[in-house]
Amino acid sequence: LRPVLSADGAWAAFDWQSEYSATVRSSDYVSAFRNAGAAQLAGLMPFVATITLDQFREQALTEELDASQVYYVIPSSSLDDPAILDRCKKRRHDGYHFALELERASIVRQVPVAAFDYVRLDAAYARQELPAADFDFINDAGFGKMATNVRSYDLASWVATKSFDYCD
Repeated sequence: LRPVLSADGAWAAFDWQSEYSATVRSSDYVSAFRNAGAAQLAGLMPFVATITLDQFREQALTEELDASQVYYVIPSSSLDDPAILDRCKKRRHDGYHFALELERASIVRQVPVAAFDYVRLDAAYARQELPAADFDFINDAGFGKMATNVRSYDLASWVATKSFDYCD
C-alpha cells in the first residue's frame, strides 16, 4: 500500500497493488483484499487499483467489492472495447468509480463521461506535454484528476495548483 494524497497533501486513498501482475486473476485480488482485512481500512479511505482489461472482464472486482472501497484505473485501450465501456457505464450508475489511464493527449476528447469519472495522468506528462486546451476539456467535462509519479516538491506544488483530486 502507498498513500495517495489529495491536492492539499492530506492522505485521501491508498494505491493498492501498484506493482500488479497482468497474470493475477481478479478473484485473487478479492481474496487478498479480504484476507488482509483491507475492507476495514477501505471503509476509511478508498483504494486505487490499477487493473488490466482481462481482470475487469472477470467481474469479481466489481461484483464482490463494495463500490465505495475501490477506485479502478483502467488502461486507455478500453476505449476500443464497447463492452468494457458499457459495463463501466452500468457500474458507475451503481456507484463504482473508474479512472482512465491517459497516456497521450490524442484520446482526451474520446473519454466518455458516462463511463469514467476520473482520468489519471503522469504528472510530468500533464505538466509538460498535455495541451492547455485538453486540460481545460478535462476540467469542463467534470472529470476528477489523479496524478501519478509526483516525484518532486515542484510537481507536487503544480498538482496542487491544478486542483488534482489525488496524487501519489
